[in-house]
Order: sequence, then structure tokens, then C-alpha cells
Amino acid sequence: MAEAGEEPRDAFSQAEERRRKRKEALNAARTRAAGQNREEIRASYTAELRARGLRVPAGPVIDAEVARITGNPLPALLLAGKDLASIGKELHRFSKKLLTQAADMAASDEEQPGKGRPADPD
Repeated sequence: MAEAGEEPRDAFSQAEERRRKRKEALNAARTRAAGQNREEIRASYTAELRARGLRVPAGPVIDAEVARITGNPLPALLLAGKDLASIGKELHRFSKKLLTQAADMAASDEEQPGKGRPADPD
């Protein structure tokens, strides 16, 4: 982020601003949702996102948000759970790779003469 000319604090502020706008869009769509079907709610929510300059999420995410607006938080919770599980799997793979590389480095240090043991002056 910093190399792209953007300070980390600015990126955090921008992320917070997007989160706030997304919540506002969700609440605005929820307020108008009474008597609307899912497609109308989707169109309303999409319009609210675009009006705030936000990106409209992909199919499963927008579907989960529409369900949330209609009072069913389960699809959004399931997506969040899948994301967390995916992050956990990637962290596990990363830690295994890191441990393997550390073990390889330690083994290569032991094989090099003069490393690890001081030379005997006698």
C-alpha cells in the first residue's frame, strides 16, 4: 500500500468509510423493503450501493445481503464462515511451508563447514 503512494492510515480510513456507506445502503434498502419481492429489494440495494460509489458484490454475496435485508441472516453467516474456514486453511498451508523452509535452512547451516562450531586453534 505504501509503495502505491497510499499511507496505511489512509487505506484504513477508506475501508472504514466504505464499510459505513455499505451499512447505510443496507439500512436504506431495508427501510424500503416492505412489500417488495427479492428482485425489487436487490434492485433497490444495488441502486443504493451505486449511489454511494460502492462496487456491487458478486452473485452469492448480493444474494446473501438481500436475504439479510429480508430478515434472514443465515446466508451471510454461512458465507462468512466459509471465508473464515478458507483463511484458516491458507494459514495452515503457510505455516507448514514456513516450518519446512526453516528446517531446510537449519539443515543447510549444519552442513556448511565453519558454521555452528568455532574452528579449533590447535
